[in-house]
Order: sequence, then C-alpha cells, then structure tokens
Amino acid sequence: MQPTQIRLARTGLIAFWIISAASFFIESEASGIFRLAFWAVLAIHLIEFLAFSSLFRSSGGSLGSHFARTLGFGFLHILELRLAKAATEAGES
Repeated sequence: MQPTQIRLARTGLIAFWIISAASFFIESEASGIFRLAFWAVLAIHLIEFLAFSSLFRSSGGSLGSHFARTLGFGFLHILELRLAKAATEAGES
C-alpha cells in the first residue's frame, strides 16, 4: 500500500469514527448498525495493539502514542511503521 493510499484510508476511517460516534446521539434507522460497527472496530483495534506490541516497542516513541494511533487507525498505523522501518533499513544498506 502506497503512502497516498494510506492517507486516503485514514481519511475514510476518520469519517467512519465521526459517523459511528454520532450514531450514539442521533437516532436513525442505521444507528444500530453504526453503533455495532463502532464497538466491533474498537475491539479489533485493541486486539491489533496487543498483537503488534513488539513492533511498537522496537519502533520507538511512546506506547501511549502507538495505542492511540492503533485505536484510531488500526492496521494502517502498523503499515506506516513497517514502511518507515523498511525505508530506514534500505537507507542503511
């Protein structure tokens, strides 16, 4: 995935979080689906944080920052870290 695609996907996730959070305050026919999706995506991102905690530790930075970014963007944050690590390793060669 290219950095431009990651930015576009991040924008989509921000829109998802805004819409799904709004579903707790605005009643509509789709509110229930968005609330369920909110909790499901949140749970998946928590699992991702636990599964990739070794990558976060090796990447530097605070674990709290990685936690917040993983909750917000999930695997997209992990992809960014992997791309940065690959670029660093390519530069060292």
